[in-house]
Amino acid sequence: MNSRSLYSAIKLAAGMLVISVAFLVSHVLAFPDWFFIGLGIVQMGMAYLLLRVIRNIRSMFVEISDVCCSISRGDFHKRVMIMDAGGEAQRMVDSVNRLADVTDAFVREAVLAMRASSDGRYYRKIRMRGLCGLFRTSAEGINEAIAVMSSIDDRTQEAVAETKALLKSVEDGVEEVGDVLSALARTDLTRRVEGHYEGSFDKLKNDTNAVADRLADVIGQLHDTSDALKSATGEILAGANDLSERTTKQAATVEETS
Repeated sequence: MNSRSLYSAIKLAAGMLVISVAFLVSHVLAFPDWFFIGLGIVQMGMAYLLLRVIRNIRSMFVEISDVCCSISRGDFHKRVMIMDAGGEAQRMVDSVNRLADVTDAFVREAVLAMRASSDGRYYRKIRMRGLCGLFRTSAEGINEAIAVMSSIDDRTQEAVAETKALLKSVEDGVEEVGDVLSALARTDLTRRVEGHYEGSFDKLKNDTNAVADRLADVIGQLHDTSDALKSATGEILAGANDLSERTTKQAATVEETS
């Protein structure tokens, strides 16, 4: 399209108007026929040029309309491919293309940032370069939301880790207490709960060990009592045997004396 298409169309229309006036004036002044023929040829040429200019202008507006429709449908690939419109027309073309570029950049950045967030990569945020006005405000809002999501995710992971640690502590505590009780049931009084625990499990550890210690003391005392009883029983048996032997000897002596 010619760089001055719009202005050219105006000039051609004005020229055709001037020629029409010249036809009227020449008719009134009775100019020769060849003059009328020349004016007609010039007017036809100007009409042809005006038609071409109008077609170019229409083509430009159709292309701009197509690009705008594509953007409204979410297709940001199309651009107005007119590089020589010139003047205000070129400014309009550049503005439409810039609108498509900025909208495309914002949408792509937003999609990439949200996809990264869904994968746990919260460091990937919308780049603010080239964004102005509501685009920039929206991008800042999305970035702030991503930061909040990152904080929530961190706290969630910490809570999960603490829960796992608690469950592991419960499992280890119950298992160790069970091992000690099983050992006591097998008369193994040497096992104790040795793990490091807190709160109620630390109390359970101390109570279990206290029970084991007390049971070991009782068994030890019973063992000592049993040994003492065995020793006393032996002494009594030995005394009884000695008394029986002496009684027998005395009976034999009495019998010999008789």
